[in-house]
Amino acid sequence: MNSPTNSRGTFTHGDLDPEKDGCPVRDCKETLSATPYRGKPIPWCSSHGLRLHGKPGSRRTFVYVNGPDSQHDSLIRNFPIERAFLEKHSLRELEKAETHRLGYENAEDALTWNVFAGLLAAGALRRAAEALTGRTVDGDPELWLWGHRVDLKEGFGPLFPPLARVRKRLEPDVHPFSTEPDIMLMIPGKLLVLIEAKFTSGNSLAIEKEAKDGEKPKTLKGLLKKYLPEATDPGAVIPSRVSNPFHGQLFRNIVFAQAMAREPEMAGADWAVINLVSDTQRNLAVRVLSPTLGEPITSFNDPTPAVHSWLKEKDRPRFRFSSWEKLHAGVIKGHSKLGAVDAYLRGKSAHLKPAFNLA
Repeated sequence: MNSPTNSRGTFTHGDLDPEKDGCPVRDCKETLSATPYRGKPIPWCSSHGLRLHGKPGSRRTFVYVNGPDSQHDSLIRNFPIERAFLEKHSLRELEKAETHRLGYENAEDALTWNVFAGLLAAGALRRAAEALTGRTVDGDPELWLWGHRVDLKEGFGPLFPPLARVRKRLEPDVHPFSTEPDIMLMIPGKLLVLIEAKFTSGNSLAIEKEAKDGEKPKTLKGLLKKYLPEATDPGAVIPSRVSNPFHGQLFRNIVFAQAMAREPEMAGADWAVINLVSDTQRNLAVRVLSPTLGEPITSFNDPTPAVHSWLKEKDRPRFRFSSWEKLHAGVIKGHSKLGAVDAYLRGKSAHLKPAFNLA
């Protein structure tokens, strides 16, 4: 990764001072300019290409913004791993939600790419799949991000056909934010693992608010009605046992995983769903945000008891809760070909501070 001597590089937490006025890059004395954001001027360091959100001493963050006419060059700075591939095959070409957020310091998608593309390049996806699922994996999985296969020699593949068909059946009226698995590890006919990745945010919960046209349901009843329609096999789910807090996003991943595993290409492959979070950020949220809000932050709690309560007993092992820190300790740390990924995670910032507590 680059140091701040390259003003258009990737910044680590060691490059930043969260308490500093103005630009958070250490020793930067540039007078802040402004750049437009949602129709309003936002502080911007033209020297280091950072748009700043929040105030010193708060949970401040930044976005890589080189200038108004250099969006792709700005976003790419958040992707130090396999950057040459992304310079040739832009993530913005995919049918992907919220590509404008790829340059955000706290972007989950950037973290996802840098870790899993690095695992793919190092031939370590099988070890990662075994660590995440707790199973012995027979063969090397393919990597699919946001529904598209990643081939570091050929580029991005088209949308996963089983995903496209399940979307058409279950979400014909949902636009533009159809269900989009963050990560899929797939061995055709053998294994399909869906991974819901989180970084600084918690798992989304069902709320008592009706969705607008084109949106996915937000209520518990709405989610069950849409994704487990009457007269269909609920598979691993026991609808009568569902109650709040209901992890709607994880529920959709489970429904989609079992539905895609039934598609012809998968030939009844075994499936699993993993919730991959940051232990460091979860603990920080509980310690810092809970007192501020005056209530526990349920979305950051381990969802396993709630999810297992509505899964059939034989299917409960299909869902696992894990963390980036555990993935680092069990798969990345000490791996001779994963030095760049190890350095990335150790240097990664969140709100200008170290994102992960790593041994």
